[in-house]
Amino acid sequence: IYSLLTFRNQDLIVEVDEEEVYRGKSSMIAVGNGSYFGGGMKIAPYAKLDDGLLDIIIVKDLNKLRLLRNLPRIYSGKHLDEPEIDFLLGRKIEIISEEELLLEFDGETPGIGNIRLEIRPKALKLLL
Repeated sequence: IYSLLTFRNQDLIVEVDEEEVYRGKSSMIAVGNGSYFGGGMKIAPYAKLDDGLLDIIIVKDLNKLRLLRNLPRIYSGKHLDEPEIDFLLGRKIEIISEEELLLEFDGETPGIGNIRLEIRPKALKLLL
């Protein structure tokens, strides 16, 4: 509750595959290779582990009430039809802001700052 009450949307720029796709305030950007995060939230319902692409969800300038109202829809994966939520695919994403962006990776908070993520298809070989 404290986090929700003190959180504020931040100004940022999002580039996907070196093209600017969003500039403005955002509640959250989620980038995934799989569908789920946060204990069962289906944030990226169309994600495929083997397609060589990142699923990128941009939650634009939603106010706290609308964010809360959409929370159950995230668990079911039915949030992508919200007008303030964009869904994109890409190989590389860069998120840039003059504000301190809190980074979170699968429950860990490694720090703050701008970030660039890039997928490397077939970079990991598994022996089964």
